[in-house]
Amino acid sequence: MHRLPGLCRRHCQAGLAAGGAAASIGLKDARLALEAADRFQMPLPSANVWREHLQAACDRGEAALDWSVMAREQFRRSGLE
Repeated sequence: MHRLPGLCRRHCQAGLAAGGAAASIGLKDARLALEAADRFQMPLPSANVWREHLQAACDRGEAALDWSVMAREQFRRSGLE
């Protein structure tokens, strides 16, 4: 448990500019998933968290970074930054 902040910090600072899809693409995918779920009246509560974290990252100017910026946003919201 004591190692968690250090591990989170390393993950949040590591290579977010490189790697997978940009946060803006992840945000688009989250919106599409939520729209599809709404069409079929299927709740996806974790998708709302996904979308909110990606939206916050994009609003912060991190839209071009790897969409793992969600971890950084969780770090922020947990008061660890």
